[in-house]
Amino acid sequence: MIFVGDARVKTDVPSIFTNGISIHSSNGVTVNAGEVLEVPVIVSEDSRLFFIFNTADSGTDIDFEIIQASGGASLIPVERCQRKQGEIDVGPGSYCLRWSNEHSWMTAKSVMYAIFIASKESIKQEKDRLRAEKIEKARRERLVWAEQRLQQLHTAVAQHEQVLTQSQQQRQVIADTISELCETIHSLQADLALLDGRTQESVTSLTTIREEAEMLLTFVEKESLSLADTTESSDSL
Repeated sequence: MIFVGDARVKTDVPSIFTNGISIHSSNGVTVNAGEVLEVPVIVSEDSRLFFIFNTADSGTDIDFEIIQASGGASLIPVERCQRKQGEIDVGPGSYCLRWSNEHSWMTAKSVMYAIFIASKESIKQEKDRLRAEKIEKARRERLVWAEQRLQQLHTAVAQHEQVLTQSQQQRQVIADTISELCETIHSLQADLALLDGRTQESVTSLTTIREEAEMLLTFVEKESLSLADTTESSDSL
């Protein structure tokens, strides 16, 4: 622990952030009344710094800021709060995250924080990776959907083929029945023609018989009259 003026400054485990991605966190650092907690970070290339923190007990505010180690320029102005999270762009250089409990006379604060720094190149690579994963996931989902749809279509085709087979079988049965009915109709038509012929012959024969009967009747009547006349003549004599 080192002292700056009347304020006591304590430095947590220094973190040097190199190319790529680095994380530094603490489950709880006690900042006593009048103390300042500083976490220095060194960045080697253009990056993005993400941070989040909160104090362990409700109602225990603490002053927070982020400054450049050289020159002390403020990147995140001092703000008294219990919790905060955010992100800023940083270039190569040294930076310091500061939690000040100088305003407190008696109450110690327990600070839990996490710092995440990623180079812009690593962020780009991560975005590219996530985009590729998203595309791959979408492709796989489309492939699964296509396979499922193909299976559904195969099932539908099999069902329709079964229905088609049954329809063809039924159609064949109906066609055979129609063929049999046609043969029956032709046979009945032949029988009807035969009956028509026989009927015509019967009609002709009946006409002939009637004519012959009428001739015989006429003959009988004439003969009967002639016989009667002969009988009367005989009786006269």
